This record gives sequence, C-alpha cells and structure tokens, in this order.
Amino acid sequence: MKEIIEIYMSRGRNAEHFQLHAAILATVTEALATQYRISSVREKYATVFKMEDLIYLQNQAYANTKEMDAADKECDTHFLTFKSAVATYKNWPVEGKRIASEKLTFALDPFKNANGKPWAENRAMITNCLQVLRSDTYKAYVTELGLDEILVLLEAANNKCNDLMSDHLEEKRSREASDNLKVIRPQVDAAFELLRKAINAVYLMNELVDQNTDTEAEVGAVIDAVNKFLLGYSATLSRRKAGTKANVKPGEDVPVDPKPEEERPGEL
Repeated sequence: MKEIIEIYMSRGRNAEHFQLHAAILATVTEALATQYRISSVREKYATVFKMEDLIYLQNQAYANTKEMDAADKECDTHFLTFKSAVATYKNWPVEGKRIASEKLTFALDPFKNANGKPWAENRAMITNCLQVLRSDTYKAYVTELGLDEILVLLEAANNKCNDLMSDHLEEKRSREASDNLKVIRPQVDAAFELLRKAINAVYLMNELVDQNTDTEAEVGAVIDAVNKFLLGYSATLSRRKAGTKANVKPGEDVPVDPKPEEERPGEL
C-alpha cells in the first residue's frame, strides 16, 4: 500500500526542520484537507508550525533582511509577470495559444496566491509550481506562449531566495529562541504525525472501500510529494551522520525509519 513514511526528525538542524515542514504544509493544501475531511488535523499542524515560524523567523533580527526582501520582491514580480502573460492569451484568436492559456491557468490555480504567503510557504509553493510547469503535461504550453525565459528568471530568483534563507536560518540564534524551539519542534512533529496517519487512512479507505481513481491519483500524488521531502531530509541527516537514511522509494510498503540511539532537538 502507498503511504507516507515515518522518519525521526529530532536530529535535523533548525533550518532543515523548518523548511521540511513548510514544504509539507504547502503540499497538503487547505482545499485537499477539506475535500477529504481532515481539515481539523491539518489546522492543528498549521497552527503549531506557525508558532515555529514566529519563533524562528519573526522574533529574530537579521543582517540580510533588506537583501532578502529585495530577492523576495524580484521572485514575486517574475511570478506575477508569468501569471499576467498567461491571462493575456485567455481570449486569443489563435486557438493554440488560447488552449495553452487555459491549460496553464488551470495549472497555476493551486499556486495563484503564492506571492501573498509567508516567506517559507511562498518559496515552497513557487518551487512546486515550477515543477508542475516544467512537467511533460505543461511544458509545451509554456513554450507555445513563449514564456520559457520568464520561467528561467523565476527559478533563478527563487533559488536566490532559498540560498539567502539557508544562510539566514543557519545564523547563530539566541538562547531564548533555541530553548523555545526545543519545546515547539516536538509539537510540530507530533502534529505532522497525526496528519501523516490521516492521509494514509484516506488512501487506505479509498483503496479498500471506495476505489475512486481520482482520489487514488490525487492523494497518491500528495503521498509521493511528502515522501520526497522526507527522504531528502533523511538523506541530509545521513550524510552528516546524524541519523539513518531511509532507503525506500515513495509509494512502496515502507519500514519505520530506525530510531536513533539518542534523540535530541536539532542544533542551531
């Protein structure tokens, strides 16, 4: 059965932990949670993660704040330019371009408010959006409208934001922030564990009872995406010899990631 794998997250650094949960939260959208009646579980996860966001980002003063703001603005500008260009061809008299506009408008819909999201969620949504637009399903439509160049600019700007964010998050934190994160991180992990079980339950119920192909595809895609993030996180810890690498493929029956001999919150 396809399922979201279980890994131990306690040994990740604060930056790694923050980015992992931001990416997962952006993938498991409010709309999806509502559709499959797990909104309360996602809401709890989002609430405790927001506390981590507040502690980890908003309560700190950073030397590169202006540079980060400028990079974020540049990324948002490219994203909005792409959206605007796609909308321009909505009623275009040339059928090929009109169809391309319709297809890309549909592809952009889950990410349409990305530029208004908090920093980490913005980054994760833009990254996911780029993956969708460059997929075999949509890349020809991007080319049809002559928008490949703007995607290159958008990706470069988003990568710059991610690089700045990594530098930003790796700076030494104050003792108070460190202590607070040691409290909130296990709460975020516990809330994710409930969400993990809820999503797996939705997929299993559909597989055994409903057998709806649309549900199988949609929830299965979310499971694969979340597993990709978890496997990447696990691999990062393994390279640093801070944990055991999960060596399974998303979508397989998977074992629980072996528990480290000693668990401790991530270092700053």
